[in-house]
Amino acid sequence: MQARVAYIHPSPHGGVPGSHIPLDAFQNQPAGIVGALNLMRKQGVDLCGVNEAVERRIDSGFSLEKWLSDHRPNMVLIELHWYVHTHGALAAARTAKEMLPDSLVVLGGLTASSFPQEILSRFPHVDTIIAGEAEYPLQLLATRLVTGAGDLARFPNLWTRGPDDELRPPTLRWVANSLDEIDEVEMSWLENLTEFEKSDFPYRNRWLLVGRGCANACFFCGGSAPSLAKIWGREHVLVRSPEKVAADVIRLARSGVQAVHLTHDLLSLGRGFWAPFFRKITESGVSVGLGNESWGPLPDREFLDAWASTFDVSTSYIALSTTSAWSGLRKFASRGKDDERLLAVLADLAARGFPLHMFFLLNIPGETAETLQRTIDLAWAVVDSYPKNLLRIEAQTASIDPFSPAALGRTPQVRFARPSFDDYLAVSHGAHVPALNWPIHTGEIDPGCAIPVPRAHPKDVMALGSRCPSLIHRWKELLKPSE
Repeated sequence: MQARVAYIHPSPHGGVPGSHIPLDAFQNQPAGIVGALNLMRKQGVDLCGVNEAVERRIDSGFSLEKWLSDHRPNMVLIELHWYVHTHGALAAARTAKEMLPDSLVVLGGLTASSFPQEILSRFPHVDTIIAGEAEYPLQLLATRLVTGAGDLARFPNLWTRGPDDELRPPTLRWVANSLDEIDEVEMSWLENLTEFEKSDFPYRNRWLLVGRGCANACFFCGGSAPSLAKIWGREHVLVRSPEKVAADVIRLARSGVQAVHLTHDLLSLGRGFWAPFFRKITESGVSVGLGNESWGPLPDREFLDAWASTFDVSTSYIALSTTSAWSGLRKFASRGKDDERLLAVLADLAARGFPLHMFFLLNIPGETAETLQRTIDLAWAVVDSYPKNLLRIEAQTASIDPFSPAALGRTPQVRFARPSFDDYLAVSHGAHVPALNWPIHTGEIDPGCAIPVPRAHPKDVMALGSRCPSLIHRWKELLKPSE
């Protein structure tokens, strides 16, 4: 029998009727999964993949059961990376096991890595979980599928069950030490690839892996440095060479992709990375847009001029986040920007016609009515000064990722109520979960009376982290303090 592997990027809610969570919430799969899946193909497996959210967008009657029945895989890989997919991933696992009881059902990703014991002990339709980086474990799984040889209990990063259903944690931990030789571009195995590439934007676009890991410790983020060290064993940021990343951008552009979004901030990587990266793109002569989320330094004119002369600005964007207009709150997100300098940089961006995405994080610990008003004032200053046709601005209600510094109890001065697996499961199902709104138990960080965290509807908690339509018209409503 042909060794066949099916990859599923689940929809957020698994098709739950009446769910408040939109299909476009995190409909893009993590960029790193592309290279990991392509390594499996090198081991001799037949790979097929489906993005359930995209399929449901194309056809509301899409049936995962029929898709699995048509492909009949021996192994089903289901991504549970962002917690918005918790319910959808488990629903897909149940469907896969019911349809194909002899197939191995595997979960992986950030959220799965955070709760392997809870998932395996409560959901028998999940056979095993990759807790951590996946390239090498997936290669071993592929070889086992092709040859029939290999003991799951000896595979690194793999949680399994024993003969009596006892949980077996991995005996070995593995992290990648190079990503340059992995194919991060090939995706012909994904159903409706062109439609997937039109997610979020009206033109074909892709996310591209630049590296793995993060140097920051943003309190809400499960991909921050302490989080990845705790659950994945990644102690350092691993960056691909600028030449390899540029070669992938060129390859994507020549395949018809009109914009490439990078997983790591070029400004944080520094001139030693972005200068040779830009140079190789220029030498190729391709025309393509670039997406860069700048969570570190603000861009200067040298960088912007180099970008504008290298890429198609009309299909580019730069994303900036001030976190809050009060710098005292920014230490919780490892970010700091002077507001006057920010507005000067925005003027430089506007002069060059750059599409701008601005993100504001609400309800940061220590937020007061005064600091919130400063945030609102800064937001309106951006709205008033930047060309409306180039601006997308979003206000994101703070929520705690699994194993984020806040969930690990590593946030200075403030202690949070740690969300449980059931909290994430309920939110992804579309239920309201007040536990995700973090009651503050100790300490005041800023003088004044701290405002309570508003009761956020799940569609606001979940959708605002995705690339949803502009929220400019909702600023006053969304930012209004609770009575």
